[in-house]
Amino acid sequence: MGLFSAVALAGGVVPATAANAGQATARPNSFACGFDADGVRIHKDHSTSSAVLGLAYRSHSCRGYGDWYTPEGGGWVNLTDLTTGVTGWVAWTYVDY
Repeated sequence: MGLFSAVALAGGVVPATAANAGQATARPNSFACGFDADGVRIHKDHSTSSAVLGLAYRSHSCRGYGDWYTPEGGGWVNLTDLTTGVTGWVAWTYVDY
């Protein structure tokens, strides 16, 4: 099981399935996170075509609030970059749990 899957299951995230693909999943608690790259785009919505609200860097920390899964199996994390105060969506592959 990958790091994301193991942490996601431990943290109460509902794994993406055909039944819940494309639906926001509720999370009772927020979680600490960071970024796996520099210049990570924080989007207004869970789509690469949505507006970019800011950029995040490895030195930044974040607070995650929940996940969204695409029908294709991709995932997004709704979070706040605690260094800049920007809140938005980041592709989960760039988020360090």
